[in-house]
Amino acid sequence: MFNTIIIGAGFSGLSLCLNFEIYKIKYLVIDNFQQNNFYNIINFPSYNNISNTELKEKIINQIKNINNNFNILKDNIYKIIKKKNLYYVYSENGEIYKSSNIVLSYGYQTKKINIDNFDQLYESKHIVNNLNNIDINDNNNIIIIGGGDSAFKNIEYIINSHKNINIFLICRNRALKMQTQYIEQIQQHKNIKIYFLSKIIKIENKVIEIQSKNQNYKINYNYIVNCTGISINTNIKIYVKNKVKNLIIKNNFIKTNKNYMTNIKNLYAIGILSSPQYQQIINCMHTGFVVFENISKQNKNKTTYSYY
Repeated sequence: MFNTIIIGAGFSGLSLCLNFEIYKIKYLVIDNFQQNNFYNIINFPSYNNISNTELKEKIINQIKNINNNFNILKDNIYKIIKKKNLYYVYSENGEIYKSSNIVLSYGYQTKKINIDNFDQLYESKHIVNNLNNIDINDNNNIIIIGGGDSAFKNIEYIINSHKNINIFLICRNRALKMQTQYIEQIQQHKNIKIYFLSKIIKIENKVIEIQSKNQNYKINYNYIVNCTGISINTNIKIYVKNKVKNLIIKNNFIKTNKNYMTNIKNLYAIGILSSPQYQQIINCMHTGFVVFENISKQNKNKTTYSYY
């Protein structure tokens, strides 16, 4: 039994975890870890330039300085039911978790490639978001789709770990969008071929067919890395409403009051689930703090503490 279950371990969710640790409130944080894209954050307080993954790691380390046993539970949630004053959270792993409060804090999804069989290729790991835990070998053909910093980080990983890998970088723009120093590093490597102004025609039987500058190309591949970035979960009805009955959604955002509570008591939505303005990371973290204040008021003089 938890005081609060946080669903989503992004910046909003982690800011809430940090405050719960400081004030010894019993909670559980759940994330499916499907979002692993890399992007840079410019002019975040105390950092001129830091990646999202680096910033998250710093927040997690700060939490672990308070509680070395801090853990994010890897699971998917498929249903949330309220019975009297308790929430029952049902996971795909067959677990049922109970809490007094629920905080929905997952607002991003990976952008999909515009092909009919994307989901099938993604599930079979023909398409991945990064090459961590992927077994690649010399002379493999790796397709990187996207021209931003996430694409570079995957290229850097390949170059540092394997010398004889063929890399095909597919971009829909006229130029790479990554930082200048990254472009200079890429241009030094002979085993990287770049296709600009590209359109993906189809992917099947380990072959990707593209059109680049009015020319068609077919490339055999071992893995495709999707580095096209992240977007808001545009279909909230699928990602949220089907899991929680009677939740009010307006203009594709969950309707909340000034304390980020939804129309259902003790069910909160933070970050970009509640408003498009919270794409800004500093604002996402602020929403987590506001919800913490609201929950801590309920918990006054009844604070308990344990670790999951």
